[in-house]
Amino acid sequence: MKNKEIKLNITQFSEALGIPRSTLYRHIKDASIIRDENGMISLSRSENRRFLKENGIDIKRLSIPAPRPAGRRPASAPAPAPKVTDESRAELQRRHLLAKIAKLDLEQEIKRGNLLNVQNVKDSVFFYLDRVFSNLERLSNTHLDDIGDKIITNGGLSAEIRHEWVNLVLREIDTAKQETITRLNELAKGSNNSTQIFPTSGR
Repeated sequence: MKNKEIKLNITQFSEALGIPRSTLYRHIKDASIIRDENGMISLSRSENRRFLKENGIDIKRLSIPAPRPAGRRPASAPAPAPKVTDESRAELQRRHLLAKIAKLDLEQEIKRGNLLNVQNVKDSVFFYLDRVFSNLERLSNTHLDDIGDKIITNGGLSAEIRHEWVNLVLREIDTAKQETITRLNELAKGSNNSTQIFPTSGR
């Protein structure tokens, strides 16, 4: 008795072999796989059997998937919802609980005044940079000539003059820093925080 010819469409063939359809289409294009006039792939055809053999696929052990209904799923038939296991449900509950705890912690920190408004902090950073620029600009206008005169008088840049200039620059930067710290501490007090968030002295 003659064996029944098995024909698969491209989707069935892809699922049976575990090969993407895009790859199969390339083999169809170069005639490694042959389809009939109806677009079906016969497992009895010599070219197709050769393709399976070259790819190490035993046709006798090939599991043939059932054909899918033609056309797209109707709009009235939504895709089946993913199955929720006890493990995944527990994980979702755990994440929800952690998010809820984090939200409560954030609300408590805001009430305690331990968190500052983001825009206020940004403004304070800008204030610091602007103050440093202004202080250094003033320093260059008031002291640079004096430093230059000392260099000329001493016949060069001595370690003492270098040290004096570095100290002047650091002092102006530190002044700007202390003013910014004071500003941030005042913002913290305005947020009902009675403690200083930054020390007000020392580099």
